[in-house]
Amino acid sequence: MLYQSERNNIVIDVTKAPYFADNTGRVDCTDILCRVLDDILIREVEGVDAMRARLMADPREDCRIGFENRKVKGVPTVIFPEDPPTAKLIYFPRGTYLVSDTITYSLETLKNTINDKYSSELNRFIHIVGEDKEHTIIRLQDNCRPFRYGEKRPVLSLMRGAFSNVAMMNTVENITIDLGKGNPGAIGLYYVASNTGRVQNLNVVATDGFGYAGIHLDLGLNCVFKDLYISDCKTGILNTSHGHDQIYENLVMERVETGVDSTGGLIGLLNAHISCRGTACVSRNFNMLSVLNSHLIHEGEKGGTGIRNVNAYVLVRDTQIDNFGTAISEMYEAAIKENGYIDEYSNSLEYRMFTKWDGRFRLPIEPQPTYTWNGDRSIVAEGIHVVACFCCYSEFFLKISLSNKAMSCKAFSTWNIAIGLKKPSARYTPSSFFDSRLYFRKHIGIKLFNDLIIGSAGACVLEIGEFLHSVKRAPICSEYFGESFLPSP
Repeated sequence: MLYQSERNNIVIDVTKAPYFADNTGRVDCTDILCRVLDDILIREVEGVDAMRARLMADPREDCRIGFENRKVKGVPTVIFPEDPPTAKLIYFPRGTYLVSDTITYSLETLKNTINDKYSSELNRFIHIVGEDKEHTIIRLQDNCRPFRYGEKRPVLSLMRGAFSNVAMMNTVENITIDLGKGNPGAIGLYYVASNTGRVQNLNVVATDGFGYAGIHLDLGLNCVFKDLYISDCKTGILNTSHGHDQIYENLVMERVETGVDSTGGLIGLLNAHISCRGTACVSRNFNMLSVLNSHLIHEGEKGGTGIRNVNAYVLVRDTQIDNFGTAISEMYEAAIKENGYIDEYSNSLEYRMFTKWDGRFRLPIEPQPTYTWNGDRSIVAEGIHVVACFCCYSEFFLKISLSNKAMSCKAFSTWNIAIGLKKPSARYTPSSFFDSRLYFRKHIGIKLFNDLIIGSAGACVLEIGEFLHSVKRAPICSEYFGESFLPSP
């Protein structure tokens, strides 16, 4: 069930005005779906332009606004807009959406700047959600020339160019991507995310049994992929990211040549069922691969390799490997020849606290809690609650992280604000014993406070600026805003 708030209007239904995308599978929707992405992401372009103008309007040669926006010797650097635009959710109701080319944005200037030159693409907060994955289908037309043999072209792409370090919290959920017939160069999803991201309840299939890849991950930092089904591709998951912490849970692959081909980062498979014609998993280039509670099967006659490790690190635990010529290989030499149940295998050195203890930690892997909303809007909270704060002693202000409590009292969204403090007299300097919790109780009040979840920590001077995105903006420099400060601690 999709909750649509009347307050913020964040849901963009692609079948409604002003887009009216056809969901019968008879009309090409490529241009319309690309326009939806453009209309949402243009706000980032406008935000960067506005921040640059503000920096250039400041008469000083050197100044800073926020964490990373600054001007040095008159040359501006804009990493983020001053106020991040409200994230929008691109919603696909049930139906089939026919496309003939890659769905992505067309904004060439969707980039931040370093020393007034374009840098990372600001492809962040892209949320694509279908009504349900079995009946919400993005289908590639048959025999599309851009997806011919020799190409590596995605149907849905979350990045237009070649680099981004700020592709934050991108999500794709509840959709089937059908690669159609005669498109051997097609990739289902080209996915990028930094800091955090999620792909969940996604199917990638190819009608004629020959696509290039199901998912190509080129940048993935702290990403979760859950409940995926990929079939009929040369490679199920192609990971060329050098990021870290990619977790694939409840992954099913059938009729693929290679299941997972990973050349960088830390990647973990949990509850994976991979049925392939060649190699189930390939790990190389100092990649770290963990395979837990999984089943790897070679289709047809016995052959291929279950897990091939090439100059990387591998951990296999509680995994069944069947019908391969070699179960696990290291640098093309068999490490475990025979198929069967792998209780635990690791090719890296072990470091133990207790040298006489031969046991291993076999901690249970708990499933991620799920919440099914019953439609009761009264339980959806809109309140702001302080969850953490710290003090930067040389700049004399507090940074506060705020959380929007939603549904089962779990953090749903977070913001940051910075509240300036009066600069103390020369004879007084805040000590390391400054208690931010007591300070907030006195000057802000207890209502926004919860001692069970609030904490304090030190701050890095280099990461502190004038202010961050705030509920009520508060300045740090008295020359801008006069005496609108909280008292000195």
